[in-house]
Amino acid sequence: MPISTASSVCSSSVYDMDTYSLVSQASTTMTIGDSIPAQLVRKTARKGFTFNIMSVGPSDMNKTTVLSALFGRNLEITRQVTTTNQEEMMKQRQEKDILNPPVSVATKTFEIEEKRVKLRLTIAESENYGEALCLKDTQLPLVEYIDMQFADFYKRESSHDRRKIKDKMVHCLFFFISPYGHGLTSMDLAFLKSVHDRVNIVPIIARAETLTILERAQFKRRVKDDLKRNEINIYQLSGPDMDDPDDLKKAIKDIQDAMPFAITSMTFNTDNTLMDRCLDWGRIEPYNLEHSDFSLLKTMLHMQIPDLCEITHEVFYEEFRLRMMNKGLNSLRCTSPVKLPVASN
Repeated sequence: MPISTASSVCSSSVYDMDTYSLVSQASTTMTIGDSIPAQLVRKTARKGFTFNIMSVGPSDMNKTTVLSALFGRNLEITRQVTTTNQEEMMKQRQEKDILNPPVSVATKTFEIEEKRVKLRLTIAESENYGEALCLKDTQLPLVEYIDMQFADFYKRESSHDRRKIKDKMVHCLFFFISPYGHGLTSMDLAFLKSVHDRVNIVPIIARAETLTILERAQFKRRVKDDLKRNEINIYQLSGPDMDDPDDLKKAIKDIQDAMPFAITSMTFNTDNTLMDRCLDWGRIEPYNLEHSDFSLLKTMLHMQIPDLCEITHEVFYEEFRLRMMNKGLNSLRCTSPVKLPVASN
C-alpha cells in the first residue's frame, strides 16, 4: 500500500498533499482560516505518523508476506544471529523445549517515507504460536506484550515531560487462521477472548488457495459462528456518514461482510510488487476477488488506519488507564489515613 495513501487516511480530508499547491495560489482575499489546512499538512507530514501492527498465527502462514504486500516493501524481521557459545546454549534449550517451545514476540520498526510523509511502522510478530503440545497459558506472552505497551504509554503519559511520548500500543492485530482445520481451535478461542477487549482484531484465513470456493465460504461461516458463539468481538469498520456516496457505503459493507479475509499465498516481483502465482493446476491472481480477499484487506487498511488508532487510544487505552487509576485508588484506601494536627482555639 503506498504510504502516501495511508498517510492521507491517517488524517482528515484537510490533510491532502494537494494543499501545498493550493497555498501557492493563495490570493490576497484569503483569510487566516484559509491557511490552516496547509499548516496542519506541513506540521503533520514533518512529524509523521505511527502505526503498530501485531501478527499472530501458526508458522508458515505467510504473516510477513501479507504485511510486505500491504505496504509494498520487504518487512521481514531478521532474527538475531547467535555466537558459538550462545548457539550451544540455544541448542540445549531447544532440546529441553522441543515439545513445548515458548511463545514469544519479535518486533521491528520500519521508517518509511514517501512524498514528504513519514510513517513509523512497527511490526510485532508471534513465534511458536500453536506449536506446543501443552497449550495451557501459551497465549500469555502475547497478552502481556499488548499490556506492556499500554503500561509504557501510561507511565510516559504520567511523567512530567509528555512531549516526546512514543506510541507503541498495538493498533491492529492480524490473526492468521490455519485453513487445514475446521475453524478456530480451542487455543485460538482462548487467545482471542483474552485480547478482544484490548486490541482491534482482524481475522485472516491464510493460504486460501488450499480451499475451493465452496470450502472457503463454509470455512468463513464456521469462523464467524465460533466468534459469535464465544462472544468475541472483532474490528467493525466505522460506518459511512449519511452524505457519503453510495459506492463508499457499498465498499464498507462489502469489506465488513468479507471478514474473515481469505488471503492466498503471494509471489513478488523484483520491485516488491505482487505477481500472479502459477501452479500446476492454475493461476492465482492476488487482486482477483474470486481468488483472494487481499484487495479488500488492503482497502480496509487504506480507509481505516485513523479509526484503528482512534479506537486504540479512546477505547482500549482508556479502559486500561481506568483500571490503573482504580488500582491506585484502592491501594490508597488500604493505607492508614494520615493524622493531621488539630488547631487549638
